[in-house]
Amino acid sequence: MLLLGLPFFYLLTFVGIAEETEIEIGMICAWLSFGIYLTGLTSRFSGATFAVPVVLYVYYATRLLNPLRIFRHVFRGYSYLRLKQFEPAFTSAHRALQLNAKSQSAIKLMEEIHQALDPEIFDEQPNLFPYLDKQLCIRRISNLLINTRPPNDHEIKMAGQLLELIARCGEPYRPSWLYYQAVLHLHQGDVSAAQNYLQILLDPQEWKNTESEKNRNQVLYFAWQLVLFGHPELRERLGRSQLSLPDRRIDAIQAVERHRANEITNEVTNEVTTGATNAGDDSPSTPLKQILYAELSENEYLSAAKPLPLNHSTMATWNNSEQLYYQQNYGCAVRNICEWSPTDFLSKLSRSTTAWQNVVKNITNKKICNTTVN
Repeated sequence: MLLLGLPFFYLLTFVGIAEETEIEIGMICAWLSFGIYLTGLTSRFSGATFAVPVVLYVYYATRLLNPLRIFRHVFRGYSYLRLKQFEPAFTSAHRALQLNAKSQSAIKLMEEIHQALDPEIFDEQPNLFPYLDKQLCIRRISNLLINTRPPNDHEIKMAGQLLELIARCGEPYRPSWLYYQAVLHLHQGDVSAAQNYLQILLDPQEWKNTESEKNRNQVLYFAWQLVLFGHPELRERLGRSQLSLPDRRIDAIQAVERHRANEITNEVTNEVTTGATNAGDDSPSTPLKQILYAELSENEYLSAAKPLPLNHSTMATWNNSEQLYYQQNYGCAVRNICEWSPTDFLSKLSRSTTAWQNVVKNITNKKICNTTVN
């Protein structure tokens, strides 16, 4: 009878409000050990009283306990979600993600909670704001609006609801809100509204020393891609005119270089983990770099590079020197090479291709754009 009660005890533990710990399975294993002892099986199988419960405890605690915890929190989260009890649903989803940040069931639950949220509910329940995952909302908006096919009406409506949530998150997420509003209005055919949103986003003076600057850096590259390679009418209205404004070209170059640096980091990580190598410079940022570097003036370069410490300058990079040269912007290429210390210059040159070594020798032996390199 003692052994027959074990399943009911475990069932009470499983459906209880408190999270299951190692204590409960330890008590069950102790109960099992005592039950085996009372049955008299130990006379036939010596050591069973001790060995079976210990093996069960170790296996359950190391292999089953954490997945079952996640399952319980996810199951409970869906139950709360069906009852429109968002705060406990958020709590369950967050706890499941704490236990395993890569749990697909927990991630899906969190996405469905955000999709079910009506922006107006935050007026009634402002305590929900701390639970809102802003980055998840932004990723979901991106998946809905930026795809291989145009979004349908339902996807546009869902993206609009999520954008209302982002709008309520305040100034730190305003750049993302502006960018995705522009994308949303382009899908709706309202080019003028998209233009207005992008003009605010692309103005560097609007964002200097603000709490939104970090978020702006995350979307600025994609905004320039949209302006210069996206909708034809938008490109006609904003493309070249934006680059001709003060500091815009430099701001765009810095955005591209930040994005490319992240790409390189991801490529190196992928190479280390999977062994795959990148066959060449087939980055999506290459066409944008060609446009930006081709018409970069020497004065624009100096105004951006000189106020910054040389080792932190976004402009003073080896790849930029190469890009400037091949775009026949010789003056800026020479200026860029001047930014390197002799040690760094020789180190970079020794690891470069023979073709680029010859390029450097050619431009350093000539006086180009009133700049001489010794």
